[in-house]
Amino acid sequence: MNAPNPSTALARVVVDELNRHGLETFVASPGSRSAATVIASSTHAGVNLRMAIDERSAGFFTLGAARATGRPGVMICTSGSAVANLVPAVVEADAAGVPLILLTSDRPPELHHTGANQTMVQTDIFSGRTRFMVTLGPAENRPDAVRLWRTTVDRAVAEAMGSPPGPVQINLAFREPTSPVSDDGRAVADPFGYPLGEGDDHPVVTPVEGRVTPNIPDELVAAVAGSDRGVIVCGESSPDAATALGSHLGWPVLVEARAGGRSEEVVTAYEHLLGRDEFAPDMVIRFGAVGVSPRLLGLLGAGVPQVMVDAHGRWWDPMRSATWAVTADPVEFTSVMTERIAASSEGRWRESWLDADRRVRTLIDEVVDSRAGLSSARVARDVAALTSRTLVVGSSLPIRDLDAFAWRTPPRVISNRGLSGIDGFVSTALGVATTDPDTVAMCGDLTLLHDANGFLIEDPPPLVLVVIDNRGGRMFELLPHARHAPDFERLFVTPHDRDFSKLADFHGIDYSEVTSPEELRDAVKPTKGIHLVHLPIDPGTDREMREQVTKATTQPRHD
Repeated sequence: MNAPNPSTALARVVVDELNRHGLETFVASPGSRSAATVIASSTHAGVNLRMAIDERSAGFFTLGAARATGRPGVMICTSGSAVANLVPAVVEADAAGVPLILLTSDRPPELHHTGANQTMVQTDIFSGRTRFMVTLGPAENRPDAVRLWRTTVDRAVAEAMGSPPGPVQINLAFREPTSPVSDDGRAVADPFGYPLGEGDDHPVVTPVEGRVTPNIPDELVAAVAGSDRGVIVCGESSPDAATALGSHLGWPVLVEARAGGRSEEVVTAYEHLLGRDEFAPDMVIRFGAVGVSPRLLGLLGAGVPQVMVDAHGRWWDPMRSATWAVTADPVEFTSVMTERIAASSEGRWRESWLDADRRVRTLIDEVVDSRAGLSSARVARDVAALTSRTLVVGSSLPIRDLDAFAWRTPPRVISNRGLSGIDGFVSTALGVATTDPDTVAMCGDLTLLHDANGFLIEDPPPLVLVVIDNRGGRMFELLPHARHAPDFERLFVTPHDRDFSKLADFHGIDYSEVTSPEELRDAVKPTKGIHLVHLPIDPGTDREMREQVTKATTQPRHD
């Protein structure tokens, strides 16, 4: 092991340099061309390597860990179609700004364009979705080789953690042997000696993040200060900063469920308030991406001046309604605005929103609680209230129900809403759970089935996984397809008729079926392993409940 061949030397240096940046979570799927990197990771004292059978699930597990920590996870895969299986996780990481390091293994140049097995051009497979892409290797006996490899890794980490963060690809071209053996006739043995440095545990190049106090123009400050009926909308970003700014300005704060941290101080039933004349705003400040509620998006495009604030300057403006685009961390933006604008002494506008919000929530809760058994709305509301710290939510109907019915949410809510795909949910939730043993996940039945391979991860962390089984993709019932598509159930709902108890038994995980709110409270408790909580929901009863909520919140008001 102290006399590595070229491929082993390259792999050991790359793994060690990544670890010097504090990266510890490595995930790999089995393969031959990636052997050097997998062996180097498994034998490195600072690396926690997990093996996953399926590269697609492995990519999302790595993404989940990175979402939870804000630090890049490292995914290792072999060459060929294995790399293609990372595309779903990469496009989500790109859209959501999640840092990932992809160590893709490749065949050496002499095997390309020859019809060699498991060989393809894989340096453009992510098609502009990465922040940085570089090929290292095949390893050569050069005096500057180790420094080249280490500094390239340093840049890759900096790019992954840049503005905005995202995935990077280090494509490692390996010649055989890819195991730590001496020369077999095709490689020169021991060209570099032991490559891990001389006791130094720091990167060769250390990236330093810098923050600049946002330069807010006087015109914008004056517009905010002059607004009597402004609102702040918090998407997937900084609810504490939004709440602090709203309190200072006397503006209501509308917090999407995926931001986490919903409380009595913010407006949550905004779908039922927006559109009323008495709540028409004259200015809007938006923190981060907004978009779980189509109604909210539509009303934000109603022609009022809008300020779009994002730490990385991302253009979150699907309705093309922004007046100002501010690149600033929401906390720093709030600090500057509260320094330059006097605190409001008039709170009637904000209180009118909060009072109306409380009344609407009470009406909705009465409808939800009046129905026997469980509805998807009640599950979303109650699971959010029962979760102490971290809730991972599926991107289809569950996140919409959480947004519409959960008035209290835990501090951290995670949902793959960058591209709103249901794929990789189980793996994402397990990746998140590596950082919090009390993590709860909530998804629909199709979402679970789509990533059942996620349970195959090595050494899975504890996770309570709540599955709302409404017999298929019921989100489509909220769309025009339900009224106009022939054979709607088969084409869109796609009922599956699968027994989740057998799935749990196959994977060796705990299982319970829950049919009442009381049973749900007992089921959503910390667990030592994976606990699959199965909730059969009658779709007809669910439809009736939604119709009742609509009727209760649109009837004439007498207040």
